[in-house]
Amino acid sequence: MCDAFLRYWQSYGLEFDGRRGFSEAESLALFGLPLTEARVETNSSGDTVLTQWFERARFELHSRLGPDVVLLGLLGREAFAPQPTPRPTPPSADPCANIPPPVNAFIDPACIQGNTTAVVTVLGYGFTPGERLGAYVTFMATGEVVGLPITGGDEAQPDGTFLGKLQLSPNVPRGLYALTMEGLQSGNKAIVYFRKV
Repeated sequence: MCDAFLRYWQSYGLEFDGRRGFSEAESLALFGLPLTEARVETNSSGDTVLTQWFERARFELHSRLGPDVVLLGLLGREAFAPQPTPRPTPPSADPCANIPPPVNAFIDPACIQGNTTAVVTVLGYGFTPGERLGAYVTFMATGEVVGLPITGGDEAQPDGTFLGKLQLSPNVPRGLYALTMEGLQSGNKAIVYFRKV
């Protein structure tokens, strides 16, 4: 510390002894030790000022107000000021955008277009080899479990994977779906999402 910052540090403190002025211990109790050298920084108000950080304060030299005008940084206001509300991202024009990423799984394709029969390949992993699996499809708009046929058996392969196929007929409603594969022993869940557009 030096010059204006040192003088400011010595001019304030927590009163311990009832004597006039502040001892080094009283100033230390209020501001703490310096954490940085004095350096030029731009504060949250946009002022570029000589700044020094302490354990419990930030000193700023505002020379435009006078040669030795030291002000404390507005740490509380900076920490607790309301943050601006982010502008919402406009929805994508691509109907296949915004499909959630899979969990312990892979799907191809994740977006099914048109009113034709489509076959979707799914791969789930992380299961106990040979364990029995349950699989179900949820229509995300309603949360309803729908009966779509899934082929591939009902057990995990020796490598702990499940490879299956899901057939979608033309009359499957448009929207976002989740296919969940769950190991009955391990409790492992593999989830893929797909959209019918």
